[in-house]
This record gives sequence, structure tokens and C-alpha cells, in this order.
Amino acid sequence: MFPGSPHLQSITNGHTAWPAFRRTLTPRFRVVWRDIILCYGMLGIGLFTCVVVTKTTGLIGDVLTVIVCSIWCGYWLHALLLFGHEAAHGNIAPKYNDPIANWTIWLPFGLTTERYRRTHWEHHIHLGDHDDTEHSYHNCMHPWFLLQLVTGIYFIKILGEYHGKSLSKQAGKTGAILRTAIFHGITIGTLWWFGSFATIMMWLLGTFAFFPLFATVRQILEHRHVEAGCERDFTKEEHEPVNRMFGTDLFSRYFGAAGFNRHLLHHWDPTVSYTRFDDMERFLLETPLRHQLQATRSTYRKTFTDMLRSALHG
Repeated sequence: MFPGSPHLQSITNGHTAWPAFRRTLTPRFRVVWRDIILCYGMLGIGLFTCVVVTKTTGLIGDVLTVIVCSIWCGYWLHALLLFGHEAAHGNIAPKYNDPIANWTIWLPFGLTTERYRRTHWEHHIHLGDHDDTEHSYHNCMHPWFLLQLVTGIYFIKILGEYHGKSLSKQAGKTGAILRTAIFHGITIGTLWWFGSFATIMMWLLGTFAFFPLFATVRQILEHRHVEAGCERDFTKEEHEPVNRMFGTDLFSRYFGAAGFNRHLLHHWDPTVSYTRFDDMERFLLETPLRHQLQATRSTYRKTFTDMLRSALHG
């Protein structure tokens, strides 16, 4: 049983016990790859749009196009990253899960499935305590913190901590970084060859500003107490586990891609593929856990607004 999770082994919907039902929830790999291909396709659309539009607009048009397309590409890079999480739980391919993910999902990010899995399981085991390895939710949603995200200050800080903390334990680190350097080098080199310097700026802005903004804000929305003000120091006091269920509208499905929009279900049973969350949720709504499940429902917009209000007013 994980922090914040009920004891599912004893749960029944009146007909079937959870352990028996869980065995029927095999991943739907075609759905996973449909979504991954969609993310890459949307990135391609962002790049193509920026190249085409900036060839015909003036300075103001170029600036607006770069900003809009960088937000777009940052959003879809963030969505793509979340499928690396699905890979870490072994749910993107029936065979060769890890190497397939390393050469597809992780290409833009300098990571491998093995490295991410090692730290991510600690997040499940220690959610809400001082040993949690994914603790961006310790930061409050203050405008100053959001500015640090957009300017890349926080991203550089976290990147340094992650790559420097346990250098000797990070298997395959050099190879992963080399693959990522080649990926971004080819992307930027192609744009340079086409003479689209505005699109190069767009890609860098999307990668180093908006991508980390979306990734960090999402985790704060998932796990931080709404009422926690900025004066709370969660390096000194324990936060305690918090999980939420967000919407299934189009924005939420890809801001919280790979099932992150229903993150509570994942923390209740991390082995279930997001492609079976509909079935899992229907089952749980037929059990005594339905009230607990319903109580955690919110939207990204409402949670963000409430957290911003807490940060500004305490």
C-alpha cells in the first residue's frame, strides 16, 4: 500500500474483488502509440507553422508567432515526456519496453527509462515525506516562482541537481545525453538550413521555458495542498500525500497526458496502464471508495486559481 492509497486488496464491487479485476486490465499498446505519435505530430505542426508564418510576417508578427508556437511546442513536449512515465511502469510495449522508449519517447529529454524508473518509484514510496524524489509541489504557485520557471532559472537548478546528485548511479547517462544532443542538433540544424532563425528561437524557448513551466506547474497541481501558503517550508515539515482527479476534456487529457489527468488512480495502483483508467474508475465507483474518489475531483483551472490565491493572500 502506497502513501495516500487505500488498501485495494480487500475492495470489491459486490461481484468481483479488485485483485481479480486488476488482472483483466492489460495495457492497450495501440492507444499508447496513437497518443505518442500524436504528440510528435503536434510538435511537427508547431515547427512547420512557425517556419511558414515567419517567412511572411514582419517583426511584430514574428514575435507573436514565436511566442504562440513556443507555448504550443512546450505543451506537446511536456505531453510527450509523460509517456516516459508510462514506459517506466512497463506499459508501452509487450517486449523491449525500455530500449523502445529510450529511442522514441526519451529522445528530447536526455533520460532513459531505467534512470527515470529508479527515482520515480521512490516518489510512489515516499509521496508527501522528506524522501520524495519528485517534490516540485514543495513550491507554492506564486507569480515570482512562475517567473523563475518561464525564464529557465528553476529548470537549470533542477537539471543540475538531477544530473549531479548521483552521477555514478546513473546508468546510460552519457548515451542518453548524446542521443538528445543529436536530436536537438538535427532539429536546429534543419531549421538553420531552411534559414528559419525565428523558429530556432521558438524551439529553444519552448524547450527551456515553457516545457519546464508546464511540467512543474502540473506536478504542483497534482500534489500540493491548495491551502498551503508560501510561508510553509516543506523541507522542515512533511507535506503529507495529496492526489487529485482532474477533467477529461481535450486540454486536460494532454496537459495531463498518459493518464496524469487522473493521477489519483495511478497512485492508488501504479501498475495499471492509463489506457485502462476508464475501467478502473468505473470499478471503483461501484465500491465504498466512490465517495473518496469523488471528493478529490477538481479541474486544472480551479486548482491553479485556488493555489494562486493562497500564494498571494496566505
